[in-house]
Amino acid sequence: DLCSGASLQWRSIRHPWLHHLMYVCIIAWELGCGLLAAVGFWRMLQARRSDAAGFDKASVPTTYAYGAATALWFGGFVTIAGEWFLMWRREGSDTQATTLLLSIVFLMLLVFHTSNMGNRSD
Repeated sequence: DLCSGASLQWRSIRHPWLHHLMYVCIIAWELGCGLLAAVGFWRMLQARRSDAAGFDKASVPTTYAYGAATALWFGGFVTIAGEWFLMWRREGSDTQATTLLLSIVFLMLLVFHTSNMGNRSD
């Protein structure tokens, strides 16, 4: 059976240092997303009375924050952790649904944020 636990053991991370390194990388990525969002918020706050082009330029870090968060939650957790490392098979945990929900939220924020660029009336 291709979905049995034994046939998929080769996918597991067997070195604790690698597990910890990946955990630190995920935290650093999330911190980077938060910092980009904060910088974007601050710049948009400062540019709120400027023209549309100035406001759009100020919102670029926020666009990157939403894109990076979508990549982390969908690419990292739904795709890699969920499908490659079989996160959905873990008993007593509904992490797959939560990661998919967060992926959708960040993707919706990204779409909403970028669809309004250039549409401000001055």
